[in-house]
Amino acid sequence: MSAKPPSQLDVATAAVIGRSCLFLGLRRADRAAMQIYDKALRPCGLRATQFGLLVALRVLAPVSVSELAAQTVMDRTTLTRNLAPLERGGLVRVAPGKDRRVRMVSLTARGQRALARAYPSWRDAQTRARSLLGKKLSKSLVAQLHAAVQALASD
Repeated sequence: MSAKPPSQLDVATAAVIGRSCLFLGLRRADRAAMQIYDKALRPCGLRATQFGLLVALRVLAPVSVSELAAQTVMDRTTLTRNLAPLERGGLVRVAPGKDRRVRMVSLTARGQRALARAYPSWRDAQTRARSLLGKKLSKSLVAQLHAAVQALASD
């Protein structure tokens, strides 16, 4: 039988978790990076997450909601919530597929123009982030993040 968990976590253990937890570290890095990209994309009327979805749709569309969720490593509910403002803004189209049970997502002409207009701002954010990280760390980090997604998303 396992011991009853303590009613409080001691400060030293919490500090170790804060320093060593992969999830917490990735989230902090995500928020720090998102601030850079969101700031750059704000004049375009997009958030970094929305820009990412437009990029994915430019490559994959037309694509089912399920496949887009898999490719972007999002659950369907989160993806649907993130697609809603893009659909309301006329940037994406969500419609039934040939099989009416499947919803297909595509980038509209307006969405393609928004993506093209936002690209220079994204490029500025990318340059800024790379400058802050340094060339070596930035290149290594991208490769490691791809490997991490492959490993973790397969669980």
